[in-house]
This record gives sequence, C-alpha cells and structure tokens, in this order.
Amino acid sequence: MVLVANRYQIIQLGLCFFTSQSPDTYTAHPFNVYLFPEDRPGAAGDLSLSLDGMSFHRSQQVDFNKWIYQGVPYLNGRQEQILRSRIDEEFPREEQEVLSLTAEETKRTDVTLSGIKSWWQSGAREEYVIQNFNPYLRKYMYQQLGRLYPALNIECKSNGKYSKSLILTMLTAESQKCLKDAKTKKQLNVIQRKSGAQKVFKLLTRLRPVIVGHGVVSDLLFLYSSFQEDLPPSLHLFKEKLHCLFPAIYDTMTISADLNLKELLNAGRSLKSVYKLLSREGRMEGTRVDLGEQGKHWSKECYHEAGYDSYVTGSSWC
Repeated sequence: MVLVANRYQIIQLGLCFFTSQSPDTYTAHPFNVYLFPEDRPGAAGDLSLSLDGMSFHRSQQVDFNKWIYQGVPYLNGRQEQILRSRIDEEFPREEQEVLSLTAEETKRTDVTLSGIKSWWQSGAREEYVIQNFNPYLRKYMYQQLGRLYPALNIECKSNGKYSKSLILTMLTAESQKCLKDAKTKKQLNVIQRKSGAQKVFKLLTRLRPVIVGHGVVSDLLFLYSSFQEDLPPSLHLFKEKLHCLFPAIYDTMTISADLNLKELLNAGRSLKSVYKLLSREGRMEGTRVDLGEQGKHWSKECYHEAGYDSYVTGSSWC
C-alpha cells in the first residue's frame, strides 16, 4: 500500500464534519473535493493512472472533466518548504545549470557582454536591447547578467510570433527593493495557489479532531504523503508521526469485526454493508443525523463518492 500511496495521486477528497446539537442529534457537513496537483518540486512530474482504477472510477460516474479542469492543487509540507526556500534566490536553481556554447556562440555573447559592460560603466539611463538571440542564448545571457549585474532588471519582450528581445535597465536602490518585493509577493501567491487543499489538512492538524474512517489505513497513507511529507521508512515511525497529528483515530471496518455480527461474514465488511446492517438492526436507533444544507444532494445513495462515503462512515460511528 505504501508503494501505491507514493506512486498514485488522490482524485477525490471526502470530508464530513459532525456537529453535536444534543447528546443524540448531530448535523453532518459533507464535502467532496476533486484534487489535481500542479508541478511540485521534489515530486515526479508524471501523473500515473491505473487502468483498473480508472475503469472503476468510470463505472462510478466520476467527473473526469471536473477533476482535470477544476481540481484543487496541493503540496505536502516538504514541497512547500522547497518553494519557500527559493523565494530569496535571485535565479531559480533550474536556471543555474552550466550551459555550453559553440565557438561561434561564445564569440557572439562575448561581444554582447562587452557592449553591456561599456553601457553599464557609462551609467546610461536608456534601455539596452539584446536582439536576435535564440531561447538557448537568451537563457545563457540571463544567467551571466544576473551573476555580473545584480542591480540589472532583465525583461523578455516579444517582437512578434517568433522573435523576442532582452530589455536591460539599470535599477536604483529603491527600484531594486520594489522589484524584489513584487517578485516575493508573486512567488508567495504561487505557493498559496499550489498549496490549495493542504490548507485544510493544516487546519485539521491544529484542531486535532477525532478521525473516523472505513479501512482508514490506506486513506491515512495517501493523506500523509500528499499533505504532510514523504512516507517514513517504517510502519512504526509512520504511526508515531501520525498520532502526533491526530491522537484519536477509529476504523469502522475494524470495529465492525469486533461487533461479531454474523451477517457481515456473508455480506462482507464493506462500508455499504456495515451501514445498512447497523441501520437495519436498530443499532443506530435513538441517534439522529441531519444533513447540512451543502449535503442535501446526498440524501440518495452515492457510494464511492468520497464526500458521501465520509458522511456514511461518520453516521455509522455516531
């Protein structure tokens, strides 16, 4: 299961919060959220799909368009730290690779750098424009200029469909600060957007609520890997770290086995079987669970939709 959690991504996140209105009355607030990760540092750039898994999701009418086009992005804690550590870097690491040039390219860039040096030393206020450089040479110049002239502002301007120029301007101390603040704000906004659903996980770790799931171990592996950090090397360490985040975790599948209900031996211990059996036997009698406004459309059965499953799981627990 660890390999699965490391390789595959969450498609739907189902959460249901239960508020107590009286000792025997609860209001359920279920949420179903599609998740779709953006590029994440330190994570594989591939999106892995299982044919069996996708066939199952298709049979359950999963909205793949909503998943891809409206899915909420997310990061885990380690990936967020990597992004934050890059805020103060003038040039991202991926732009610091050593670029090799041909003799002709070296001669051309040396001439350009010499011209820029003269322009810089003259203290000229007008822009310096570099034209007719291909993307590879523009990247090389971007690296060199960033290293040689930290107080230089470099912008790439399109001259048409296939042509771009590098526009160089000298910055005053005040302009440098304004530019750095603007870049920092932009990078923080990117982190905010990419964090997405991780914000909900962080809130849960602060609130430390009782966590109830059905066959919950696999869910917890996915949640920890997706929102907290890479999975620890051992089960013992995983459990130790997990219980620091959520001290109280219950599994209705395990509890149903302890109830020793004979019917479950034939029907299995699926969430649907457990919920229906508990309802039929009156074990939930006296407990009332009302659906909040946003969950009214789940008044009909929608098993295998994450939000509905979380509602049924919590109701079984109540």
